[in-house]
Order: sequence, then structure tokens, then C-alpha cells
Amino acid sequence: MIENLLLDGAMLILTLLLMRKRVCFGRVLIASLLGALTSTLMLIVGMQFGIAYIVILFGMGMVMMRLAMKQKTWHEVILGIVYYFTLVFAFSKLHQVSEWIMGNRVSGIVLVAFVIGIMSVALLYMIYQNRKGRQRVIYSVAVIAQGKSVEVKALLDTGNSLMEPFTRKPVSIIESEAWRNVLPELEPERFKVIPFHSIGQEHGILKGMEIDELIIWAGDRKIVQKQAIIAVYEGSLSSDKSYQMILHQGLLV
Repeated sequence: MIENLLLDGAMLILTLLLMRKRVCFGRVLIASLLGALTSTLMLIVGMQFGIAYIVILFGMGMVMMRLAMKQKTWHEVILGIVYYFTLVFAFSKLHQVSEWIMGNRVSGIVLVAFVIGIMSVALLYMIYQNRKGRQRVIYSVAVIAQGKSVEVKALLDTGNSLMEPFTRKPVSIIESEAWRNVLPELEPERFKVIPFHSIGQEHGILKGMEIDELIIWAGDRKIVQKQAIIAVYEGSLSSDKSYQMILHQGLLV
């Protein structure tokens, strides 16, 4: 069971890294425990390969992916399952070859070294992402809706991956005080409900709207986003008032 636990954990972490998802070790541990327990029970009862075996294996993978990913859609869960089982299959073949060449004891050392390597890569990746997220890049932005506009300072947040759930359009966030200079209220026909996750608050809802244009001045470049989606935040986004808006990471790609 310990071997299954280590392998499941390493494969889940590698899957999250390939999908550019944040690695939460607590979630990965819970998902790995579930996978190891399920595999052990299937081994104890002597379940043979067949329809029931495949259904249980796929169901276990789906639950593990939903547990391991903090922010996910059904598409991402299915893609994660494909990545996960492909990696498990590839590693099992590699492990068989190493056992044949080096023997059981040495192949066990290879497994431990592989898991430690994956954990180290995940840790270095998280450190890199945190440092990258702390970089402050501020742009001048114009928000235009219904013939009215307001110009604000906007922070490009590399950690903002907020998406509108139905259209999958990127979502930027503006302070409510700045938004009222464009429109006092959100228009019902363009109204959006945007779910989000944040530290200290597992689930939340932001009110938003589809606007006519979002214009970003990035040096000599003028980037125009038509029918952009803006979420309105009740409060201040910046403690020093240096910006009033947070741009989605994908808008300047």
C-alpha cells in the first residue's frame, strides 16, 4: 500500500504540473490515500480485469482528480484522468524493465528516487510561481460600456486565471468605486455570475458584466479586447491605491 501511495502521489503531482495546475500537497495526499486504499481492496478481493474493474478504476481516477485539483471543470477532470493513467501505464512498464534488469531491491530504490524527484520539481515549480506572481506590472486601461468609459490603473496578475464558466472567456476584476464611473448598476441582459476560489475562502461569487471594449496600453502596443468580461469587487484591490483593476493573465499573450 505504501508503494501505491507514493506512486499515486507522484503521478498526481506530475499530472498537475503538466496541466499547469497549482499543487496542493494536502489534496494530493488525500487523493493518493483514496487511490492506494482502492487498489489494495481490489487486490485483496482478487478482482480480475473486466468491465467492473475498468468502471471502478475510471471512477476512482475521476474522484482522485476532483480531489487533487483545487480549481477544475469537467473537461479538466477528464483530461487529468487521461494524463494520469497514461503516466501510470508508462511508469509501470518502466518499473517492469528496471526489475528485469536490476532486480526488485534496486527497482524499489529507483521508485523512491523517482518520487523524491517529482516532489522536488513540484516544490521548485511552486517557488517559481510564487516569485513570478509577486512581480508587479501595472498598465493604463480604459473600460468602455454603453458609450461611457473610465481609465484606471490595472495590475497584470499572473495568478489570475478567473474564467466565465459558460463562455470560458477570461475575467478581469475592477473595484466597484471605479466601475460606478462607467455604469452605476450592472445591466441585466449582460449580467454574469462568476464563481471563484481564493485563499481563506474556498468558494465565492463575483457579480460581473460583458462590456463593449477593454483597451490596454502596454508600452507602444494598444490591445483592444471586444466583449470583455469584468467582475466587480466590493472593496479595494490595492492597499496603496496604486491600481484599481486586476487584469487576467491571458489578455496580454
